[in-house]
Amino acid sequence: MSSLNTSSPAAPQGPTAKRSMTEDFKGDKDTLIPFEKVDQLLTAKGSLLETEVRFIHGRLTTVWKQLPKSVRDLWLLSSITNASKPFIVAEGETHTYGDVAKRAHLTATWLSRHFNIQKGDRVAIVGRNHVEFVISFLAVHLLGAVPALANAFLPGQAIYDCIRDVGCKAALFDVERFRRLRDAETNFIEKLFGPAGPDCVDDFDCVPGAHGGLSGVAVFPRAFAGILPEKEREWAGGRGGKKVFDAHELDRKYQSVAQGAGAIPKIDIEPEDLASVLYTSGTTGKPKGVAATQRQFLSAGPNSGYSLARAYVRRGMAPPTPRPDDEQSSTIFMIPLFHSTGIQSGLVPSMGRGTKICLMPKYDLDKAAALIQEHKIQVALGIGFMIRELMLSKHHLPSLQGVSHGGSSSAKELPEESRAKIPSMLVGQGYGSTEVNGAAAGLASDDYRLRPTSAGKAPPTNDIRIIDPDTLLEVSNGQSGEIWIRGPNVALGYWGKKKATDEAFTRDGYFRTGDLGRKEDDGFIYIMDRSKHIIIRGGENISGTEVETAIYSERRIIDCAAVPIPDDRFGETVGVVCVPRAEYQKENRPTVEDVLAVARKLLPKHEVPDFVWIRDEPLERNANGKVDKAIVKKAARKKHAELKLANTKGKL
Repeated sequence: MSSLNTSSPAAPQGPTAKRSMTEDFKGDKDTLIPFEKVDQLLTAKGSLLETEVRFIHGRLTTVWKQLPKSVRDLWLLSSITNASKPFIVAEGETHTYGDVAKRAHLTATWLSRHFNIQKGDRVAIVGRNHVEFVISFLAVHLLGAVPALANAFLPGQAIYDCIRDVGCKAALFDVERFRRLRDAETNFIEKLFGPAGPDCVDDFDCVPGAHGGLSGVAVFPRAFAGILPEKEREWAGGRGGKKVFDAHELDRKYQSVAQGAGAIPKIDIEPEDLASVLYTSGTTGKPKGVAATQRQFLSAGPNSGYSLARAYVRRGMAPPTPRPDDEQSSTIFMIPLFHSTGIQSGLVPSMGRGTKICLMPKYDLDKAAALIQEHKIQVALGIGFMIRELMLSKHHLPSLQGVSHGGSSSAKELPEESRAKIPSMLVGQGYGSTEVNGAAAGLASDDYRLRPTSAGKAPPTNDIRIIDPDTLLEVSNGQSGEIWIRGPNVALGYWGKKKATDEAFTRDGYFRTGDLGRKEDDGFIYIMDRSKHIIIRGGENISGTEVETAIYSERRIIDCAAVPIPDDRFGETVGVVCVPRAEYQKENRPTVEDVLAVARKLLPKHEVPDFVWIRDEPLERNANGKVDKAIVKKAARKKHAELKLANTKGKL
């Protein structure tokens, strides 16, 4: 979850200082202004981060008072205010806020007129990071409909399941996704038009046969290499089927209609109306659709921005508030827009403040650096390992002022590595999940450097508790347990999955994350592990995260994952898969003994890995940037078995 890509953090009437936030901080935790005082200043009456208590879904909830009513309202205001400013930079093209507004209005026109999309209807959007993704997302919101953002990197069957799971009425694809579904062993495009599965109402009970399949599919002729010429669009002109349309043909057909009055219906959207369906990463099972209201979705902005605002006030400084004559802010997105970090903590808050956004359809270190240099990008948003690669690279990035990461833990060395590359660098991270619509905790600047292993501290709107998973009682500070989160950002639940919703979301509003962690007296959270990723060696629970943190102390290692290896004596032992930094993959390459040396120095004896595999291939990750432990574990166990067999043969 992003911590630096904020939605205009407030500048309260509080203390200020002459020194700059970018100056090196020489003090300690006690030198900074206490958190309680900071929160009072930031949430004071009249602040953009002012809070209030409202009665929502049957319980009192602390909310952000100045939050827009809807994504639609936020977009309409920003598109007018920033019409001439660059908005989306992608694939060599620059699109202003005004350009995107016109195209989103046109797309909304044919979604309404051609597909009969109305308020509350779900519309699937599946594609890589490109301007059409943004246009589609905004067009759906203009109609008060609900974008369902499926993972673009899933196989055809899984994408099909996601679309049918929430009863989508239409689907918008890029070329790659359309062909993947059409060319699978089962033609999933045809299946999408068949009778739908269960449709689900607000309480997430299932109502079989509520409506039929999709009313139509639109394909944006955007391939990975660019816009396809018309002769290469095999679906165009009705050739893809009666209900498959080329988006550019629809643009031409409805161009004049869109320019007329009443092209799209006037609607009123309330904060408790649905805003999105995003899907869980699927690291521990089949992706589930997470339904969120406008308030829950939009709370990601101030939630993710709060840690940076707090860092300023902790130094006795007012957070920066954008002014009309300021230089336009700019951010590079190295993560997918269908990820909660990308869309909720990134795109929507950024557009709210008129930011120029540089989209990458696929992460590549050298291309990211080149884009930062070309467009003088100020903030980089990505997964921890991406940010670390940037900071450890030889690329000169003088325009970069801040980096922010979420979605996965990173090495504790990242704050210092960032400042070693650019001394004025602001570094932040956030902790959260799809179910809490972005960040529920974060830390930035001094707090991050002073607590580099922490996942952050909750903003005033969130309540984070550590619960004993057996007794369901809250544990004392410093003790470990399951992390539970409550706040205005916590989602309604899983679409159409009442049992799963009841298991993960409590009646009093907490989301059970499944993460194991602890909370210290100052309120900072420390993640110990996913409850399902604990390694149990001879009855001893070992945190894979703690093992990984120790291994990262070997500075030549850029990425690592701790996994359980089957063992006849202990049941499981600790295995680690390590990837060296690029410059150390040939010369001065870290050895197994090098890795074991740091492990023996920093870990208890029973946590020292019994198996170390050093490989050059990056660790497998899902589209949300998290290490796919299931795939890494399978590969590690296979490698371990091969080595064990080879050693056995050598002794015969």
